[in-house]
Order: sequence, then structure tokens, then C-alpha cells
Amino acid sequence: MNQSMFLVLLAGILADNYAIQNFLGVESLLGNGSGAKKALKLGGLTAAVMIPSAAIAWPLQNYVLNNAPYLQTLVFVAIILLVAAVVSKAAKRPFDEGFVLLTVNGAALGLCLTTAQMGFGEAMMTAIGAGVGFALAMAVFASLRERVEDDKVPAAFRGLPVSLLIAAMMSLVLFAF
Repeated sequence: MNQSMFLVLLAGILADNYAIQNFLGVESLLGNGSGAKKALKLGGLTAAVMIPSAAIAWPLQNYVLNNAPYLQTLVFVAIILLVAAVVSKAAKRPFDEGFVLLTVNGAALGLCLTTAQMGFGEAMMTAIGAGVGFALAMAVFASLRERVEDDKVPAAFRGLPVSLLIAAMMSLVLFAF
């Protein structure tokens, strides 16, 4: 792997994190009230949906949908639904709450839309980086939320407000990259 592909991968994990910097897939990030272990598992499933979806969306965009851009979103959503169903079936957890979060994940659709305009190698490195970065962000966010809930937080900031503050601070940390 050459240096530019490694930098694309690293950017997808840290600097251009889909969950924190691009604020895509936030329903999974903020809605996950469980521990870091479950968040990492859901993040891994999301990565398992994002990577094949981008791999399928890229050739469709570049060879079929160039003349019909108005179908792009509809086709990409259908791809994500199919890939999420296959991943959910393979994970032996068909049609539970995780399946719903996988299928309506804005990060997967945003990834398909952005990688369709890149070269194939760069698109795949971006997809891998975005998937790993999304899983990492979910695990870190869940861990931080557990710590904050254990401490004394004023009643007005409990729940979603403190989660949004954590997301903002994580975004500022990653903004330095």
C-alpha cells in the first residue's frame, strides 16, 4: 500500500470521521444507550455494511448511473438495505434493533455518495477507514457516556444534552487533525 492510500485510510479513521466530523450516522451514535462492548459490535456491523455497499455502489455509479443521476440515491438505499439484510443474516441476528440502525444509517448512504466520485482504490480505502472510524467513534462515545453518567451531572444536562456536548468535544479533538 503506497503512502497516499495509507493517508486516505488514516483520514477516514480520524480526520474525516463520518460520525463525528461529518455528523452522518448520528442516530446510531447518540441513540446507543448501551455499553462500549455493544457499541463496538454495532459499529463493526455498520462497517461490515459500509464497505460492501461502497464496493457495489462504485461500479454502479460509474458504469450504469452516470446517465441517470436522479436514481442514485434510490439505488444506493436499495444496495444498503440488501447488504444490511445479508450482514444481519450472517450475524445471526436478523431483523432486530441493530438491523434497523444498519439500514437507516446515514453514514452508509453518505459514504456511497462520496466514494462514487473517487477512483476505485481510493473509494475502498475511504470505505475501510470510514467503517473502522465509525466503529471506533461509537466505542469511544459509549465509553465516555458511561463515565459521564456515573459522575454527578446536573439534571438539566442528563441524557441527550450531555451526549451532544461529548460529541462536540470529540469533534473539536479530531478537528486538530
